[in-house]
Amino acid sequence: MKNTLITLLFVSSAGFASATSIAMNFSENNGNQSWLAPDTPIGPLGILSGNFNSNNNPNANGPTNVLTGDLATGTASNLVDSNGNGVSTTVEWSSANAWFNGSGTATDEARLSVGYLDDGGAGALVTISDIPYATYNVYVLLGSDAGNEHNSEVPLVNGVPVLGADFPAFGNLVGSGGGWIEADGTTRGNYVVVRDLTGSTATIAGQNNTGNRIGISGFIIEEQQQIPEPSSTLLALSAAALLLRRRR
Repeated sequence: MKNTLITLLFVSSAGFASATSIAMNFSENNGNQSWLAPDTPIGPLGILSGNFNSNNNPNANGPTNVLTGDLATGTASNLVDSNGNGVSTTVEWSSANAWFNGSGTATDEARLSVGYLDDGGAGALVTISDIPYATYNVYVLLGSDAGNEHNSEVPLVNGVPVLGADFPAFGNLVGSGGGWIEADGTTRGNYVVVRDLTGSTATIAGQNNTGNRIGISGFIIEEQQQIPEPSSTLLALSAAALLLRRRR
């Protein structure tokens, strides 16, 4: 009886597959910001660098994205998700220029952080189309040459400010000690998250600097899994257990 219930629990939990994501890196340099290796976990979610799409098209050690335009303004297709599977999602970005911060290029984590879409002109704009997830979270990875620590302008996701006001931020991985920390308006960080979004298209905008700076180093679209109500799962297990008990 116990072994059967354990099996039922295992089968039930097996239905909750791990969430997938679609990640994109914005580089400033084609030569020194390609990935060093395809199997390095990078970014807030630890996605393998080989599955992190990039506007510099790191052919050997990552997905061979189909690109038009350049590092500052262009489009990318032929993307892969965090499992390395192809997706139909496309990315379009525009900015006055691509620039770099003090993260360096010694590791793939640093190469994810160092380049970014700058905030000159009207500010950077990124449009992600054909998102395959019903509900998802958007991570906006930030970078700036304003210093290791600075106050950042607030990015907009779908035209809505992520936070209520300019916030404490790290301009690079040196300031954050090499890690990714979520900025929430109080905690100083190098990325922000907007949760529970829907719709097949999302936009990310970095406002034109009005005193403080903001740059977009990349983004992650994280699938938000639909978990069945606990009551339905428990009812199914209870019914199975009762049936087994009657057959004994």
